Amino acid sequence: MVEVTLPPDRETNASSTPNVCAGCQLYNCALCNGLDHESRARLAAMADRFEAPAGETLVKEGEPSAYVMAVIDGAVMSYKELPRSRRQVIRFYFPGDLAALSGSAAHADVIIKAITPVVVCRIGRDALRHLCRGHPELANRLLDLGDDEAAAAREHLLLLGRKSALEKLASFLVELACRTGSEGVIATEITLPMLNPDIADYLGLNPQTVSRMFTRLRTAGIVNYSPKLGHIVLIDGRALSVLAGRRRQSKLT
Repeated sequence: MVEVTLPPDRETNASSTPNVCAGCQLYNCALCNGLDHESRARLAAMADRFEAPAGETLVKEGEPSAYVMAVIDGAVMSYKELPRSRRQVIRFYFPGDLAALSGSAAHADVIIKAITPVVVCRIGRDALRHLCRGHPELANRLLDLGDDEAAAAREHLLLLGRKSALEKLASFLVELACRTGSEGVIATEITLPMLNPDIADYLGLNPQTVSRMFTRLRTAGIVNYSPKLGHIVLIDGRALSVLAGRRRQSKLT
């Protein structure tokens, strides 16, 4: 893990933004979205960045839960290890997402690992709580993010418990299209940073089943999938949404 060195005289006055946020493409997204300039600057004063290679564990289960992390670049995942060398992937995180947010326990209850080389902005949990006391808009933003995390967990439970293999994969692709598109626009092309075993452990399937379901979607003309590149084009978004069980009208076309 490579720490990104910050200037020793880093400015913490709310009238300016520390160098840790200089040029950050997420300054108007994730945790910072909707905050006023003072709250952003104070938040940035507490933050630092680090880089990690693909495959590196960022948070170990059972270690002190001292930080929340905003993904700046790359992709990470959280998961639980199970007996007999099994695991359950809980969530994938992409640029703009806040990881290690849920839960108030003193120790981490999941493992968080880099899928690709990543850049992460790390903020101390205790310092964040203290800042929330004087900045209600930040506390409200954290509540909103917590609500989003809880809603995603409910959808994941539904996916694991009540959907067929094809419905699971369709739901996963619709979710990625919604999350990786630009604001207000749902992506019709997706690059998968994770491998089939990662997807399988998220969906509660085995990798061979995931491959077969991709083949069925491609044969039906719903997606065009290049496994070696991890690149997917959503050809028939409406059909994919129907398979995913979306009751609301999808914006995928």
